[in-house]
Amino acid sequence: MTTPPGGAAARADGATHPTQGLEPLPDFLERQQLQVLDVVPAAAPSGRRLLVGSASTERRVMSIAIAELGPPSAALDREEAVLEGLRTRVDANLARTIPRVLQRVQAGPSSIGLAVTTPQDREATVVPEPRRPTHNRIRKDAPLVLDAVGAWLGELWEQTRQGEPAPAAVGAAGARWLVDLYPPISRTAVGLDDLLRAQRYLGSQLVPRTAVHGCLCPRHVQISHGRVVAVEDWGLGSLGSDPLIDLGGFAVRYAGTRLEDALGGRSAFGKAVRRFVTTGLDRAGLPPRMWRDLLMLAQLDRAHRAATRGDADPSLLISMLVGVLPDQRHGHEPGHGEETRTP
Repeated sequence: MTTPPGGAAARADGATHPTQGLEPLPDFLERQQLQVLDVVPAAAPSGRRLLVGSASTERRVMSIAIAELGPPSAALDREEAVLEGLRTRVDANLARTIPRVLQRVQAGPSSIGLAVTTPQDREATVVPEPRRPTHNRIRKDAPLVLDAVGAWLGELWEQTRQGEPAPAAVGAAGARWLVDLYPPISRTAVGLDDLLRAQRYLGSQLVPRTAVHGCLCPRHVQISHGRVVAVEDWGLGSLGSDPLIDLGGFAVRYAGTRLEDALGGRSAFGKAVRRFVTTGLDRAGLPPRMWRDLLMLAQLDRAHRAATRGDADPSLLISMLVGVLPDQRHGHEPGHGEETRTP
């Protein structure tokens, strides 16, 4: 089989590997007159991304996903397939926010890289992570950020919806992990049974299948003038999955240590996060009253991923939920608490 320059040969197991037809990474950077500006963890496990830009301006123009040979390199195949597939399904405006595949490169003796463009907007800024107000000042950018991301998700869902609805998948992996991690008596003692009830309740709902980013978070989104102009790192993406994964995932990652405000607080920030979730649920055809269930399950999945990757102490992520879970003694059911209306 002949492999064109910049291409890769496919093995029978679907993974890719460097061949003599792949351009070595140093040669690729020299030809483009670019350099590596930073190295960051990739969304896909065991991967990393090189942020590449001009040496003179330090402006990033592309990223290169790096994966070792073998099973990890399947993440590059998935990312390339998702990015190429999206371009056949979305309009020109949405396509401008999505990276374009450039080529494969040989990153090392046992690793391969996928170079993609970074959507450009000179005034774009990475979504800021919210912090607790100081000196009685209230962050006013949360509604702007959440409205922009919500609108982008709405367009993505509308343009990529396909097939028949299927049961919601968000929280399923986290629930299985929770059952294995805690014996029943421990789950009951700290109120974690509510999470499992929420997963059964949300998992019984049928949700349309759409394109999904898979790790939608502030560091992967750029905004300019109140609109999303770039969404990067599609290493966990899918052309047909549960859109609630992105909706809940962005909400809990954006809330961060302020998740309690979103789940039970009355602050303007908490209300903005809840409005983001309820609006998204309505767009997906689900009852907006399920906002609490989605936030809890998205945080549970976040804790599960942290435990799998060793990125953070999962108990700390779960502990953010325990203090604001519905009180079992008063018979509150997931999704049917006191706050059931759209904030």
